[in-house]
Amino acid sequence: MASELKKETIIYRSGINLSGNEVMTIKKSNFKVIDISVGGDAPKDVVKIYQYNGKMRKAKPKTWPNYIVKIGQKWYPNESITEQLLSELGKTIGIQVADTMLVKMEGMIRLCSRHFHSKDERLDHGAEILSRYFDYDDPEWIDDLDNRKELKDVIDIEKVIEAIRSVFEENSQSIMDDFLQMLLFDCFVGNNDRHYYNWGVIMHIERDHPPIFSPIYDTARALYWNNPDKFIIDLQADKNYKKERIEKYIRNSLPKISIPDNSKCNHFELIGYLYKKGFLQDFHIEFWRNPFILEKVYECIDKKFRKLMIPERIKIIKETLELRLYYLQNAIPDVE
Repeated sequence: MASELKKETIIYRSGINLSGNEVMTIKKSNFKVIDISVGGDAPKDVVKIYQYNGKMRKAKPKTWPNYIVKIGQKWYPNESITEQLLSELGKTIGIQVADTMLVKMEGMIRLCSRHFHSKDERLDHGAEILSRYFDYDDPEWIDDLDNRKELKDVIDIEKVIEAIRSVFEENSQSIMDDFLQMLLFDCFVGNNDRHYYNWGVIMHIERDHPPIFSPIYDTARALYWNNPDKFIIDLQADKNYKKERIEKYIRNSLPKISIPDNSKCNHFELIGYLYKKGFLQDFHIEFWRNPFILEKVYECIDKKFRKLMIPERIKIIKETLELRLYYLQNAIPDVE
């Protein structure tokens, strides 16, 4: 095991200076860093964390659960706080999301995401599923297309759905249902970073259970995660153009998956396409037209984040979510 967490330079600071007991502190004696490399944009460590719950034994660190731990160094600490907010919103409305927690470790605010598959299982990312379907040995071709900014022109939602149905055959419908629920959630919050390594299917190595769609993870790029508090305060105070600016922000948030003949579609256009083509099930529509969604979301924000964000940011996030839900519901007319 490695001894220390990664030391990273903070690029920008944004958000409240959390110096009290707003988040739980994990003592150094209660975590062990594992020497495993983890890919991704944000700096990450794999860490075993002990928390007293009557089941774990502190004397046996090998039995402690594994977490992927990262610092939101681009916009610290608000980047990590926003990711925890997005995770909590998913849980609140009944979406299957990865178990996360916001903590302070070695003096820094970090986002911890618990491993959601066992040593007998593997996670096949979307990139690997597409590679299998298109008969590539590895997903480098996807990375190449993405680096050339051609991926959304070559791979659209129809091809992704074809790949899921072909690769998983008899299990494809349940996987599809959860995949589409993820896209609907991303539409609601405005996540613009659901690339092909940010979703996947859990496979049992010995095939002891059928493949299942993974819990939603790495939902981080949404709801003003990269806007400093000064921007948010100015936006809230802009009596003349606030709604226009929020509308523009909403419309300019684009998914990573395109639709045929529109590689620059926004979230609502993607969901509208899925609805018109009959991919969405009745339960998807009923779920997202539930009149109590916003009530649950607001209660979650007020209860868990009023000490982690300035009041202006909370107000802007609420207004944005209300508008996003309105446009989402317009894209999926009620079940007849």
